[in-house]
Amino acid sequence: MTVETLTRAYAAALRLLFALTPALAILYLHFLVPTPQPRFVSHHFHEIAISAAIGLSGFVSYITWRCYQASGEPFLRWLTVGFLGFTLVYLPHGLLTRMADHNIWLFLLYGPASRLVMGACLFYALTRYGAPSENPDAARRGRFLTRAVAIFLGIDILVAILAYSPIASSPWVRLTMEIGALLFSLSGIAVLLWRRIDSPLMAIYAISLASFVQASLSFVLALPWNHQWWLAHAIFAGGFMLLSYGVIQAFHTTRSFSAVYGIEQMMQQLRTSEERFRCVVESSPFPAMLCTDAGEVVFLNPVWAATTGYALEDLPSLHDWEQRTGIPSGTEGDCVVRCRDGSERYWELKSIALPRLSDGLQLTLRKANDVTESRRAEARRLTMERQFHEAQKTESLGVLAGGIAHEFNNLLSGILGATELALMKSGTASPISRYLTLVKDSSRRAAALCRQMLAYAGRSQFTPQALDLARLLEEMTDLLRLSVSRTATLELLIPPDLPPIRADKGQLQQVILNLVINASEAIGDTPGHITLAGQFDEAAQQVCLTVSDNGPGVSAETAARMFEPFYTTKFDGRGLGLAAAHGIMAAHGGEIQLLSKPGEGAILGLRFPLA
Repeated sequence: MTVETLTRAYAAALRLLFALTPALAILYLHFLVPTPQPRFVSHHFHEIAISAAIGLSGFVSYITWRCYQASGEPFLRWLTVGFLGFTLVYLPHGLLTRMADHNIWLFLLYGPASRLVMGACLFYALTRYGAPSENPDAARRGRFLTRAVAIFLGIDILVAILAYSPIASSPWVRLTMEIGALLFSLSGIAVLLWRRIDSPLMAIYAISLASFVQASLSFVLALPWNHQWWLAHAIFAGGFMLLSYGVIQAFHTTRSFSAVYGIEQMMQQLRTSEERFRCVVESSPFPAMLCTDAGEVVFLNPVWAATTGYALEDLPSLHDWEQRTGIPSGTEGDCVVRCRDGSERYWELKSIALPRLSDGLQLTLRKANDVTESRRAEARRLTMERQFHEAQKTESLGVLAGGIAHEFNNLLSGILGATELALMKSGTASPISRYLTLVKDSSRRAAALCRQMLAYAGRSQFTPQALDLARLLEEMTDLLRLSVSRTATLELLIPPDLPPIRADKGQLQQVILNLVINASEAIGDTPGHITLAGQFDEAAQQVCLTVSDNGPGVSAETAARMFEPFYTTKFDGRGLGLAAAHGIMAAHGGEIQLLSKPGEGAILGLRFPLA
């Protein structure tokens, strides 16, 4: 037998002992006090006691009815009727106290009649315990209480008639009502035991019924005005007040007898409720926080803590969270969360004000929807969409530029041929030779422009071959140094063991020279540094060459259009250098990329396929 079992048995024994304590006083007066027992005849005291009992009973009837209106429990409806019946039937017992010397039965019979009525109603109430809730408005519309009052007033009239009848003095008249009240109370206790109803208020109900049983027994053994008679009144009053205490407890809690629980039941329900809360909140895939209206954080679910990297002990207030992570303390909507590991997450915050607790505490549930991945996916989609549009635009421009350059180049071939023939026939001494020379030089420059446009379109003629990038740059070193400004320094960081690449030597030199010249022009007259660095990307199986400078860098607007033909930021530029480089790299199966950010200097990367 465990300690828990022993303590439960001890508690049950204490309740039983408390319920049967009045029996000791009854036995004492019946067996140990000399007969006849002393009498205490005081009409005035009796009237005061009855008045108090009637007032208390009427008040408890009203409170019980209020509980019934709130919960709709059928049990409470009949408990109200029991209190009300006792009040109305017991009232003449007090009003007719002075008649005790003239017609003792008119005074005496209302007591057992009121107890019989109350016992019957309490027993029937137990049969309705646990029944489904009713609609209290239906009982009010049906004038249930009005009919009950009429019945109890009719009982008052019947008792008065009985008191003036010849049989009123017969002992069985009073004893039948007392024994009837006793049996109803005993039957109520039997119902409680049979149905195993053990809620705290029903335990009070059982002890009250036990008091009513012993009170009826005491009245059976008593004679008017003797000590046993007064004791019976006291026992009944004790049971009545105990039952009224249960009603008041129900009124101040759930206004229901069946929904008021003991400490063990409440603790079990509390544990169950807490487990359910934690099961719902902690297993939620969404970050969740509970905070007070004063800004104190009282709960974080595991997802919130795991995502941010902070526990409740680290940041106990909303202000701390706002300062450390950027989560706003008083707003809803989108926010960027700085996590403990330095990463950033995108959250959509929503705050829900929970019902105010009984102690006045106002809690707010803050729920977050982590949209980081969807935001990143959307950003990737937009980037890919932009790149696709740029590729379409570049391809369209390339087709257009290539077509124009090809047709224009055919025209220039004729112009140059005709000009050469004219110069040969006119001779250098001719006065028009100077003009023919200008036409020839302009046509050659136009032809060079056409070649750049064809290079951008990827339609220029080239002869790919295996090239050693380190050796090629070594050959170009003098030319590159002459191409940069005097204030700029040139540094080559090219490993000698780079694998050979497949490219056209002349066009590759043109690309590198264009990039170096652009870097020098970006630096301008201020001291600067230009670096050419090479490396081998084993994962992509490509040779990478970067041309970087420490100039002002490339703006976001320029970066979006820098490879377009005829786009330039220079006053005297044509906007074909980077466009041609882009076309040449595309024709070689490589690529050119801007690797730097605005304000960090410019870094352009070239990636070449292996030979």
